[in-house]
Amino acid sequence: MAGSACRSSVLASCLTSLLALCACSRSGLLVDTYASGGAPAEIPRGVQPSAGAGGRGGDDHSPVDASTELDARVDEPDDSVPPLESCDDELGRGIFVLTKGRTLLRFDPITEALDLVGNLSCTEASPFSMAVDRTGVAFALVRPGTFDLLEPPGELVRVETADARCEVVDAYEPGQEGLTYFGMAFLGDDRGDTLYVASGVSASLEPGLAMVDTTSFELTLLGRQDPPFNRVELTRGPGGRLFALYSFEGSESVFIGELDSTDGHLIAGELVPGIQIPLPGSYAFAYWQGAFYLFIADPSSTTISRVRQSDWVVETISTFAGVQVVGAGRAPCRE
Repeated sequence: MAGSACRSSVLASCLTSLLALCACSRSGLLVDTYASGGAPAEIPRGVQPSAGAGGRGGDDHSPVDASTELDARVDEPDDSVPPLESCDDELGRGIFVLTKGRTLLRFDPITEALDLVGNLSCTEASPFSMAVDRTGVAFALVRPGTFDLLEPPGELVRVETADARCEVVDAYEPGQEGLTYFGMAFLGDDRGDTLYVASGVSASLEPGLAMVDTTSFELTLLGRQDPPFNRVELTRGPGGRLFALYSFEGSESVFIGELDSTDGHLIAGELVPGIQIPLPGSYAFAYWQGAFYLFIADPSSTTISRVRQSDWVVETISTFAGVQVVGAGRAPCRE
C-alpha cells in the first residue's frame, strides 16, 4: 500500500534538519561506485562455498535453488531468544533505522510511522550500517575521512537507541581480517547476543562472515563467500537464524537468503521481485513479525517495502522524503 511522505508528525517538523544532515559526505551501503556493466546472463541462485578460513569444502554443499528451500524454513518460531519486552509495547516494538546524516529513527510497522529518536553527536563520520541487540544497544559502522572504498577502514560506534547517545569504540581495530566495511546483525540465545558481520561493499574486497566480540572487540573470521556477494546486509530472521539481503556484481536485483552462521555459506535464497537498488543509493533491512522490511534509498528519499514470508508478496508501504537510510535493526522485543 502507498503512503504519504510524511506519516509522522515528528518528521514533518524535522525534515529541514534531516535534509541538511543528509548533505554530508557519501556513506552507507552506498552503490554509486559500483561498475554495473549490465546484469550477468544468469544470476546465481545459490553458491558453492570454498574450503579454508572456516568454510566448508566443495563436496559438503552443492549449489541450491533457493526457491524450494527458503519458504520451508521461515515459519519456525523464534524460541532461541528469551523475551525482554513485549512487541505490543509501543516503545519496544518496531525497527530502528540510521540515516546517512547520522539521524536515528524508529519505524513502527503497525502505525507505519517514522519517528525521530535523535542525532549521533559523538562522531562526524558518516554511517554505513547498524545492528541492534536485545537490550536496545546498537552498534553502527561509520566511515571516517573522505569517501573511499578501501581506506580508511570503518570504525564502530556504540549507540543507545533510547535517545541516540553514542560513543566511539576505541577498542575496535578497524579492518581486521580485511573486513573494512560490512553489514551487521545480532543473533541471540540464552547466553546473550553475538554480533555477526559480513563484508558488503564490493566483491573486490575481502568477502566473508565474521563474529565480533563486543567485550574485546576482536573479530573472528568464520568463512568466505564463494562466489562472493557484491553487497550484503544482515538481520536476525525467523527461528533466530541469520538472513542476508544481497546482490551480485553486475546486477541491481536483490535477494534474501539464509546464511549458515558457522561458516557463511548460503543455505537458500530467493529473488525479491520488483526491487532494485538505485544508483547512487543505499539499502538496509530487518525482520519483524512474519515479514522482511526493506529500506531502499537514493540520496533524496527512502522507500520502505514489506516482503511477507508466507507468500513472498512485496508490498510498498511508504516513501519518506529527505531521509536516506543506511542501517536497520529490530527493536528489543520478542514476537
